[in-house]
Amino acid sequence: MKPKIMVLYYSMFGNTYKMAKAVREGIEAEGGESVLRTVPELVPQSVIDGDEKIKKAKELQKDIPIIKLDELENIDGMILGSPTRFGNMCS
Repeated sequence: MKPKIMVLYYSMFGNTYKMAKAVREGIEAEGGESVLRTVPELVPQSVIDGDEKIKKAKELQKDIPIIKLDELENIDGMILGSPTRFGNMCS
């Protein structure tokens, strides 16, 4: 049976998103099953709309589902991805 691994990430500018996709590809290349999910956005839409770089990155990620709590019951492992600022994870 293939292990089912969730790759859960947050990405404002798209860099962590790109890494999460690469991790997912690695899981599948090694014979595992991967699930790519993100978290709800905390940045106000007005901030996203006011910054072209953020807006472009969010558009690339628009089809990635937001995690649902019940999905955690059906996975064998999880890999977390978050950008950092001064060594701290995003809230």
